Amino acid sequence: MTALYIAHMPGAGGNFLTRILAQAHSAVPLAPALYPVGWCQHRMPHKHDWTQFERVWNNHSTRYQHGHSVAPAWLRVTVTTASEWRWSCANALWKNSTITAEYASASAPDRPAEHHLPLGALWSWDSLCERLKDLQTTPVSELQRAIWQGWRASWCPHTENPTYQRICDRRWGHLRRIL
Repeated sequence: MTALYIAHMPGAGGNFLTRILAQAHSAVPLAPALYPVGWCQHRMPHKHDWTQFERVWNNHSTRYQHGHSVAPAWLRVTVTTASEWRWSCANALWKNSTITAEYASASAPDRPAEHHLPLGALWSWDSLCERLKDLQTTPVSELQRAIWQGWRASWCPHTENPTYQRICDRRWGHLRRIL
């Protein structure tokens, strides 16, 4: 079986979507899908290796894969608004990721995909739940909600902080025009 590909720019939730969609096919919690508590509390940017956790999880799913490709995808997380851009950049910085021009292009809404999912739809459980109903053949489960709650606890707490955004703008502001 060929894995369904989820395209996204860094910080836009693609790794999370891989886990939450994989959980739809299991009646028991996927242990690797839980975020390590120590990584979600009292941490500072660049003081942990978030990608180590993500790479390990990515190898667990045979049904879904994710990355920053601009090639046609099954699902593309799109970033179109200024708030989505700020949020994804802040989370990329928080999780020690890098954004390149190609990586940013992975979330462009005009790139081909079977499904397009606005990043903002991931921010509330009710909104995400409605989108999941369109993407999966099984009912949305409480196990999926638990994954969303764990992911929610991992978000950067500084997405709208002016100082934090200046750092993001210095690093990646020139890429905003791509989307």
